[in-house]
Amino acid sequence: MPGWMEEAASARKTLLSPESAAGKIISKCKGNKFLITTNFEIALFRFLSKVLPDFAVAALMDTSLPRPK
Repeated sequence: MPGWMEEAASARKTLLSPESAAGKIISKCKGNKFLITTNFEIALFRFLSKVLPDFAVAALMDTSLPRPK
């Protein structure tokens, strides 16, 4: 992971380890879900993309996701 992403990841409390994310994905694949989300933030952005205009979702993502320095 690039340094700027590591710095941003250390500040985010909901970031999952690769092992944890893989475990959640595998356990949900056993069900009948087509789209799998691994944490609340992703599920929230998915919901917001359905109810808000694209420019509003893009603005929210721009302010909450890490950017390279």
